[in-house]
Amino acid sequence: QDRFDIVHSHVEAPGFLFARYAQVPVVSTLHGRLDIDFMPQLLEEFSDVPLVAISDSQRRWAPDANWVATIHHGLPLEEMPVNAGQTGDYLLFLGRAVEAKGIGEAIDVATQVEMPLQIVAKVNTPEEVACFEEVVKPALARGRIEFQGELAPDERDPLLAGALATLMLGAWPEPFGLVAIESLGTGTPVIARRAGALPEIIEHGVDGFLIDDVTEARLAVEKVRDLDRARIRERAVKRFSASRMVDDYEALFRRLVAERAPAQKSQ
Repeated sequence: QDRFDIVHSHVEAPGFLFARYAQVPVVSTLHGRLDIDFMPQLLEEFSDVPLVAISDSQRRWAPDANWVATIHHGLPLEEMPVNAGQTGDYLLFLGRAVEAKGIGEAIDVATQVEMPLQIVAKVNTPEEVACFEEVVKPALARGRIEFQGELAPDERDPLLAGALATLMLGAWPEPFGLVAIESLGTGTPVIARRAGALPEIIEHGVDGFLIDDVTEARLAVEKVRDLDRARIRERAVKRFSASRMVDDYEALFRRLVAERAPAQKSQ
């Protein structure tokens, strides 16, 4: 606190106690769900700690918390590759190999529309291993489903750019959804369940489609070729660039520092 005008914390609730007693402003960006792991009680207790949400959906379970901003994530999407050729002939799942992320639903949709599905996912934890053995492995034997494992960005990003659509069909309430903006940054539309923050990222019929079940997802696959991929990328870069995120945070930092200065003088 003697070296900085403001501290930006990303360590969730464990940083709240330090934030309360710091002599400089401490703003905490919360990245996870707020309905589990004692977060409702902690947010009530530490109502003096300034908080940033990463989506409006995330903060809905604590509307009275000390929110000072909602700032969507940003990434250097300008550097993402774009498929300049024809629309891809495969669907893509990118994420952890857990059922909550909708990997089973992605397999079901790809099977029903008779399209190849590329799965890019890590399989490390016991939950991920169990999901791979029970859900993914049987599908591989049926053909059309390919498992790529984890890929570095130089391999993953062209695969994103070449897909017909990225599938995010899990019911888990994403506090944000980085996979979605990575996909949109390549111009690839996202077909996503209407859950968590995804409706804040995807405009239905523009950036992709918001669905409520597998039947709607199948219809979305039929319609997704009609979307303007150049417009999808343009919108993503404008809304979710790293520079936009930094500008939002810098404006917030300046405001919090300015608000603290009069209080310190009065002491």
